[in-house]
Amino acid sequence: MRAGELRHSIEIHTPTQTTGNAGGVTETFAKLCVTWAAIEPAGGREVAASAGAVSLGQSKIRTRYIAGVTTLCIILWGTKKYEINSIKNPREQNRELEFICTEVK
Repeated sequence: MRAGELRHSIEIHTPTQTTGNAGGVTETFAKLCVTWAAIEPAGGREVAASAGAVSLGQSKIRTRYIAGVTTLCIILWGTKKYEINSIKNPREQNRELEFICTEVK
């Protein structure tokens, strides 16, 4: 992977659980890292929702290898938020990661 391809600054957040004073558990997201990424469209589809059809844009996001990223994490890029559908570690060399993500609106 060439460094020039990684031109978008993204944040990866991991889910965390906190317990309040009353004993209730709240799930929030904590920043795991900030890194550079290549972001490309990977297709899309429309699904039926109660208010009509909703477009789900999918993107392929590539970064250098980051330990600890799971499909429970989310990716933030500017004002966009992505849920991670799958993670691929090409050739299992721990050099880069490819995420297939769905934009959350």
